[in-house]
Amino acid sequence: MSWPMCERVVCGSSQRSICPAILLLGGSRSTPRWRPAWTPGGPNDYALHTAVEPPPGQMDIIYNGTYDVVRPVYNELSNIFPDNWSHVGADEIQPNCFNFSSYVTDWFAQDPSRTYNDLAQYWVDHAVPIFQNHSASRRLVMWEDIVLSTEHAYDVPTNIVMQTWNSGLDYINQLTAKGYDVIVSSADFMYLDCGMGGFLTNDPRYDVMSNPDASTANFNYGGNGGSWCAPYKTWQRIYDYDFTQNLTVTQAQHIVGAEAPLWSEQVDDVTVSSQFWPRAAALAELVWSGNRDENGRKRTTLMTQRILNFREYLVANGVQAQALVPKYCVQRPHTCDLYLNQSAIQ
Repeated sequence: MSWPMCERVVCGSSQRSICPAILLLGGSRSTPRWRPAWTPGGPNDYALHTAVEPPPGQMDIIYNGTYDVVRPVYNELSNIFPDNWSHVGADEIQPNCFNFSSYVTDWFAQDPSRTYNDLAQYWVDHAVPIFQNHSASRRLVMWEDIVLSTEHAYDVPTNIVMQTWNSGLDYINQLTAKGYDVIVSSADFMYLDCGMGGFLTNDPRYDVMSNPDASTANFNYGGNGGSWCAPYKTWQRIYDYDFTQNLTVTQAQHIVGAEAPLWSEQVDDVTVSSQFWPRAAALAELVWSGNRDENGRKRTTLMTQRILNFREYLVANGVQAQALVPKYCVQRPHTCDLYLNQSAIQ
């Protein structure tokens, strides 16, 4: 990407409050290109669970050259983007991927008491200073994994914002109790790409002609159909999320925002608008003005017609926003409510 292109990206991003995110540590497929000595396998290695999904690849935490690359890349991007926030990843660490690194295996052999938690802490100890030394005023954001996953670091500075995506209210509670500021992105409520099936091909799980067990939900019959976070997250699911539930006043003050991720495995520039809009508007309303009225009741029924009308405005302005209901329901407010009692949602 040329500098003029970068400038256009920065300009467009700043107008839309978009901050850069660098997928560091996990999900770094380009690593072998600058460190040929470590090749975390070809396509067949996915069967060895070297990644959550293909393509496999992670940064070699022990290899010193990793930080020689991270430093200039991060500094250059930080100089380009003037934001006060910087997301540096650290999610979905896959231990088996490191078994392909002689540096990591030798490091473990030097001290048999070392664990993958120690390895994660090694990353924090060596990478975080690179990020923090560039700008003291810039807030770092990491995924919750670095603190709460099985392979987590022991000591992650609490001035780093944690973005949470697993276990909903439980992880929000744990992170805020530890003193971290939190960006809420709970997959159970906010992942916009859920419920679209799987993208892995040559998958025999779909080759089932009849329900093997009608009494139990299974892959093709009442199950997730290949989407790990199924079902699909409707606008109501997003809007009804009370993510500060059961938090103390102090804990609730650690919630700095929310984000509805739309991962791109099955989304591209042709379909992004329909997958994003108008559901994202439900999140905007939720975090901006809340989902309850002055009496503490959910405002979902009042939100209904407004978001349906908003979708019509989007389409009129050329945005390929997805339909939420049949046209009949748009034209006849509340005739498609599941309950006639408008206080059914508490």
